Amino acid sequence: MQLVPKKQVTENTKPFLIFKNNNNSTYDFYNGKTSCNGSNNTFRELSHQYLFIPVKRNETLEEAYARITVESEELMEKSNGEINMKITENYLKTTLELFCNKESKWIMKASTGGIIWSEKYEGPAQELDYENMYKFLA
Repeated sequence: MQLVPKKQVTENTKPFLIFKNNNNSTYDFYNGKTSCNGSNNTFRELSHQYLFIPVKRNETLEEAYARITVESEELMEKSNGEINMKITENYLKTTLELFCNKESKWIMKASTGGIIWSEKYEGPAQELDYENMYKFLA
C-alpha cells in the first residue's frame, strides 16, 4: 500500500513553456522551437496548452529550455519513472512529490512491526497519549 500513488505519463501531458517576466506586465515565451511575447492575457490563454517554468536570472530562454529538458529527463530516469515533471509541472511540485513518495515508503516500513506480544504488568508505568502525543503517568 502506498500513501502517494505512483503516477504514470499519459499522452495528455503538456510540453514545457519557458517564460521570462519583463517587469512591465509583458512576458517572453519559448517552447523549444519558437519565441514570442505577450501580456497577462496571453499567459492565461497559453496555460491550457503548456507547463510554465520561469527562467533563472542570467539565463536565456533557449538555455533554460535545454537545462529543464535535461533535468526533467534525468529526474524521470533516476526515479524509475516515479517523478515526472510533465505531470508535476514545476520544481516545487516535483520536489514535494519526491518527498511525499520517499516519506510514504519510510512511514510504511516504519509501521510494519507492531507489538505482537505483551506481558501482564501491574504497577507504575508511563503511557503515550495517542491523541495529543504526550506522555502521562498512569
